[in-house]
Amino acid sequence: MASSSPPVLPISNPQAPISSTTTTTNQSQPPIATPAFRAFITRLTDSARLAFSQRRPWSELVDRSAFTRPESLTDVASRFRKNFSYFRINYLTLLASVLAISLVTHPVSLLL
Repeated sequence: MASSSPPVLPISNPQAPISSTTTTTNQSQPPIATPAFRAFITRLTDSARLAFSQRRPWSELVDRSAFTRPESLTDVASRFRKNFSYFRINYLTLLASVLAISLVTHPVSLLL
């Protein structure tokens, strides 16, 4: 039994260094450097900044003195709609945080 060396994993060929005589117009840009991708990222970050600027203070969300018992089912539905529209960003931030923590602590959940 002769011991053989482990198989060599294929790797991508490294690109040759660009010389001063080579023009970059013949080479394609990586997808991350395209203007469309940059515009998408810019719009995404602007939307996130706008959304987080509309976030309400967390102390206002958990203020126990603001809790009162609703008088009817109609009052419950009305309060739910008002609270959801008022604290929407806070609720979404809380949901995203819980989701991120659960995915980090249970990576098998990613398969589901």
